[in-house]
Amino acid sequence: MDIKLAFLGLIIAILAFSGLAEASQYSLDFEQISRSIVVTETIELEQEESFEVILPEDYGNLKVTGNHTQSENKLGFYDSQAAISYITQEFLHKQADGFYFVRTIAYPSDFDSVSVKLNLEKGVVVSNEEAYPKGYGINSDGESISLAWQTDYVSKGEKEAFFVNLEDVREKKSVLLAVFWWITGIAAVLALIYLTYRIISKIKKLEKIKAGIKRKPAVENKKEPEKASEKYEHLLDTEKRVIDLLRSADRNELWQKQIEVSTGYSKAKISRLVRNLEARGLISKIPFGNTNKVRLK
Repeated sequence: MDIKLAFLGLIIAILAFSGLAEASQYSLDFEQISRSIVVTETIELEQEESFEVILPEDYGNLKVTGNHTQSENKLGFYDSQAAISYITQEFLHKQADGFYFVRTIAYPSDFDSVSVKLNLEKGVVVSNEEAYPKGYGINSDGESISLAWQTDYVSKGEKEAFFVNLEDVREKKSVLLAVFWWITGIAAVLALIYLTYRIISKIKKLEKIKAGIKRKPAVENKKEPEKASEKYEHLLDTEKRVIDLLRSADRNELWQKQIEVSTGYSKAKISRLVRNLEARGLISKIPFGNTNKVRLK
């Protein structure tokens, strides 16, 4: 009895496994790349049968495996397995605040299991969690995200619509970055204008100072000869000789004895001349012991 039950259980298990192995499956992957979608459809049936797959009007890069015929955008199959891939822009639509994905699927046959997946490129996210049908799963590798729907038991010709509202956060970042650089550029231009103004102001100020410095010596040079001529204009020849000796001497000064020797005048005469010139403020007399040092003012 136990042997019969074990044998019966084995048969049931084999049948169940065979049923799972031969279950019909439909897999549909959408890979979003910029504003295009790369579509991959995989069909596995329990046995060969006829079915039809409708392609979008703008399909490109079509690749098909399985026994099929093609008429424009219609693929007719008679097989138990098929694989189709193509690229299209028909499933993505632009809107004011982003874009959205929409695709209505008409199942080409009866399926025990249906898998639909939408893979979004890096920087694209689901906006406001708007994705239908509900009950989807969401996965992320830290850079990009994907949405997955799993359905059991659908009938041939049955239709199901998929909608996902999308947002490209890179575009917002680009706008913010552009605004940042625009503001930075304006600030830099204003700063440059201000610095240029300050530099020009300083240059003009320095030029005024230099011009003033250049003008002052010219005035002094003009007046100096006049003053010198005025100071020495009414001197006696003997007094002028003493002045000339002092002007040609080192540091414009001489010992009184040196003046006596150079002029040949007597000590008394030199003393009188020095006294007169000192009284007029033309020289100064500095006593040193028994003699004087005479200096030109």
